[in-house]
Amino acid sequence: MEKFLQETIVMAGHILMEFFGRVESVTTKSGATDIVSLADLASQRAIIERIRQKCPHHGIVAEEEGVNEVRDRTWYIDPLDGTSNFVSRIPLFGVSMALLSRQAGFVEAGIYLPATDELFYAVSHGGASRNGKKMATEHKAELKNSFGCVPSRLTGRKKAFHTVLLLRSEHGFWLSSFGSTVVPAAYVADGRKDWLASFDNHPWDYAAAALILKESGCRVTNDRGTDWTVEDRELIAASPPLHVELMEMVLESETINVPITSVAGRPQP
Repeated sequence: MEKFLQETIVMAGHILMEFFGRVESVTTKSGATDIVSLADLASQRAIIERIRQKCPHHGIVAEEEGVNEVRDRTWYIDPLDGTSNFVSRIPLFGVSMALLSRQAGFVEAGIYLPATDELFYAVSHGGASRNGKKMATEHKAELKNSFGCVPSRLTGRKKAFHTVLLLRSEHGFWLSSFGSTVVPAAYVADGRKDWLASFDNHPWDYAAAALILKESGCRVTNDRGTDWTVEDRELIAASPPLHVELMEMVLESETINVPITSVAGRPQP
């Protein structure tokens, strides 16, 4: 299925680039920061059509239009991760696909960043690659002087985690926030960044990222420190030794009571 996945994900990326810089139709889903564009829909429909033709017996779980069909082998699809960047003409977005076997777990996964024409691919127990070349990444082993990837929105658990980062700032690390999940995941897998902490997302946001990060040599878990599964809504990834430090901060964030603020920015009673 390697060729099929790679051809499909690149095709979807090319569809996104046809829309990039000229998308006018944008609607909101659950809230003002949860948006969907015509590009999301066009990409997803093209991916699903190819899966239906090639693998009609496979299930599909996708972000848009309520597609949720879990079978013995199921594709998890994010047709456009980083929609807010996309509609703002910021070239930090991607497409992701991952195939889950009910018996064997995630079998293969791909992330394509069309603006830079970078294809990240992983197969279970077979390593990870970028544009066909195996990634032999040496991930940083400690928090000090590391480059981390953190959530963009300061809400709930994310806000608490940022508070812990502020308390640990003497370690001298750098932080980046991309407005996407797959972009920083690809960068950590490739060694451009050192760690990723992501909260409150969905299976399609994490599925491909989790396998690619794992096959690149990262420890990939949920916010409790156990191996990430498709049921988890958080993803923590770093080299095994750095992951220990990262988990200390994640667990500490559970104990912090951050006041909920109103739209006006004033603490609510």
